[in-house]
Amino acid sequence: MIKFTIGRGPDNRYIINDPAKLISTNHAIINQYPDGRITITDISSNGTTLNAAQLPKNKEINIRRGDQIVFADSASLEWSRIPFINFPSNISSAYTIGRSTENNYITKSDDTGRNHACLVVTTDKAYYILDQSKNGVTISGERIPVYQFKKTNRCDKIKLGNSEYLEWGKIAGPGLSCGVKKLLIWGIPSIIILSIAAFLLIPPPPPIPTPQDRASSIAMVYNEFYYTVEDKNSNVLFYYGLNNSKVSKIEELNTIDPYIMLGTGFFVSENGKFITNKHVLEPWMDEESKKYFIPGSSSWLEFVKGGISTKVGIIPNGRTVNKNNIANALIPCDIESIHTHKDVDLAIAQVRGKNLPSGSTFIPLSDVYKRDDLKNVQVLDEIVIVGYPFALRMWDDKNITINPTFDNGKISSIDIPYNIKYNANTAKGASGSPVIHLKTGKIIAVNTAMLGNDHNFGTQTDYIHQLIQ
Repeated sequence: MIKFTIGRGPDNRYIINDPAKLISTNHAIINQYPDGRITITDISSNGTTLNAAQLPKNKEINIRRGDQIVFADSASLEWSRIPFINFPSNISSAYTIGRSTENNYITKSDDTGRNHACLVVTTDKAYYILDQSKNGVTISGERIPVYQFKKTNRCDKIKLGNSEYLEWGKIAGPGLSCGVKKLLIWGIPSIIILSIAAFLLIPPPPPIPTPQDRASSIAMVYNEFYYTVEDKNSNVLFYYGLNNSKVSKIEELNTIDPYIMLGTGFFVSENGKFITNKHVLEPWMDEESKKYFIPGSSSWLEFVKGGISTKVGIIPNGRTVNKNNIANALIPCDIESIHTHKDVDLAIAQVRGKNLPSGSTFIPLSDVYKRDDLKNVQVLDEIVIVGYPFALRMWDDKNITINPTFDNGKISSIDIPYNIKYNANTAKGASGSPVIHLKTGKIIAVNTAMLGNDHNFGTQTDYIHQLIQ
């Protein structure tokens, strides 16, 4: 649980400037939980309203982002100031850390916050720490970003505030005690150390990443959108949603159901940039996508003038979500760049918090082929597509875990302008998947479209470097 205090007092994380003193020193608390729940507790003198209804005192109430919350009838909650917390998956235990006696781990120093940090242990024996303080958290001397879980190791030197260090002996979890760990490290006989040093003088070549190694770098892409269509009789533009529903004003879009495009993307930076197809992010620009989403309605396809996305987000690989409520599990993203050439089906988007989701990794650009690297690729070389064909339609259960499929094939042509052709058989939902050259473990294409039942082609990755530059 991450606690976010709100009030007039300087010790709060959300400080409201209120010379009239209608806002209490400590007015309310917003909690965020690993299961995605957000709650608010009113602890004030002059009250808090939720969507115009008065909240009961000292009672935790479930809320959603976007709810209208007003403190003492004088100050509205600015949701942009409430961070979006990406919790690690499969948490087995958690420790809240701070001066407040409500914490699991109570700090001693005055320069630590009432609710200073949160440390979690996952079922796969990993440790993550989140800083929610003013004076910060450092790991081995490096300060970590606020409100982002950072992976750490047991016995790492973690400083809370300006002077206090985390006592690992108070944290139950997997791994050796720090004293035993030091003994093993420094008590190794010198002859073994010298032998290892001699061996390291001739380092082995780095292992070639496998397609399974790349799975933690991909995510399912989700896009809610509407078409803008010109009425053929009145020449008025309408917004079209599912089942031929339409409205004339953008503020009325919430009254009709959107179309939903699902695809795949893969991370290429530690700040959450990811690559996908532009037809995943702008499906209204793609003729095949329009025919797919509007079957049997070709009579008005020519009147489609464009479209608008109202919600773009991702679900990282390995996350468990409710299939019937997938939109609430999304990590929101912003579209950064769309390639303008009609034959280059590439786009870049970025996680709104500008950080990798917990448990995700990224593919370095050195592992993404440029055009000159294609001299290392030959026809009949084996490739693997890692993505989400059929997206959510493959599962019947209400709660599903997002896991990729690995589709194997061989390169059949490299000489197609802009693209590479291969016989790996995949399906819709795999758009935007990385195509991995099995011999080198590097990315040679971004899966784009099907050519019949047994062939696909992908956009050459040289254009990724163009987009990023």
